[in-house]
Amino acid sequence: MPYYNQTKLFFLITFTLLILFTPFGDKTSLFSDEIINQKTIQRISYSTSSFLDKNKKGSKALDDNLKTAWTSLKKNNPHWFTLDFGIKRIITGIKIIPAQYKQEKTLKFCLLQFQYKGDWFDFCKIDFNNKSIPKIKKINLGGIDASKLRIYIPEEATLNQVASLAEIEIYVGQAKIIFYDKRLKNLFFPIRNGLFPENEALYPNAPRAYRGGRHVGIDFYNRYSPSLNKIIPISKETGIYAIQNGQIIRSDLDYKPLTPQQWYEQSKYYQKNPATFVKRSFGGRQVWIDHQNGIVSTYNHLSEIYTPIKKGTWVKKGDLIGWAGNSGLLDEARKKNKNIHLHMEIWVDGYYLGWGMAIKEIKQYFEFIFSAQD
Repeated sequence: MPYYNQTKLFFLITFTLLILFTPFGDKTSLFSDEIINQKTIQRISYSTSSFLDKNKKGSKALDDNLKTAWTSLKKNNPHWFTLDFGIKRIITGIKIIPAQYKQEKTLKFCLLQFQYKGDWFDFCKIDFNNKSIPKIKKINLGGIDASKLRIYIPEEATLNQVASLAEIEIYVGQAKIIFYDKRLKNLFFPIRNGLFPENEALYPNAPRAYRGGRHVGIDFYNRYSPSLNKIIPISKETGIYAIQNGQIIRSDLDYKPLTPQQWYEQSKYYQKNPATFVKRSFGGRQVWIDHQNGIVSTYNHLSEIYTPIKKGTWVKKGDLIGWAGNSGLLDEARKKNKNIHLHMEIWVDGYYLGWGMAIKEIKQYFEFIFSAQD
């Protein structure tokens, strides 16, 4: 499900045609980024000599998907792809799978390099001649202690001045390093044309003094309206959709609002006492979905739940489950139509998505998992 970044939306609308028809050949010659994975406490970064366009970035060679690939700019030679693990790690094997560009092979060979005392040296040459992708096997490296490696592709190693890699797989024994959690790919954005918030207070780990705790989800307040060609607040008419297939495990069809007095009393108590059991949550009217793979998503503050959404119901990715609202909040208790938004939580193996991560990392990871990968 495509989405728009608020800070870049005006640029996107105004210059879309210019971007679409501008050749990339003379553009950025270096791209680097971090691989963020809730399970990966150690951060891994990568950099590339160049990339053709946003759909051919370096992350596409690390996503465990042979249908996607990193592809370099044609005129930028030599080409290279660097992985930086931050600290020394043991490596016993590697598999480098080249990709086609415009239905043609791109590589004859590449050089696997490691860095020693600040300089790169050739460790081995990996030949791709006369090899089809399914036959490419893992290369046994013996046992290596290294913090960085580079796949170096000189001009003479290319067939058409372009370098393209479908996958880079790193092994420790028989175990392959997992760069991204497969369960959190290709998720459906819960609001059509929804926008990620700019305010860091709307992301996981932000403090929540009024309830004596921390935010464990992400709040969506705005969406882009194609008909109006502008950003607008979401309303009680804004549909909320399931991010992935799953079974409903909670549906608050019998929800009753708090009174202002009840809201204040509960808030006052939780500001000074830990929440050991939440009988009437500030999350208001909620729907929870078990995606049957260790992932659970919750949708809070709903103004209404779609009638067929009951406990035990099975839903598909993109199904309507309800409408945005302010249930559980003080404005609802006061019967005011303010602070309408969706609070969504994603729980991974019992921990909320964002646990142990910095806000910058959380933003990046949320944008990744809700971007189209296939």
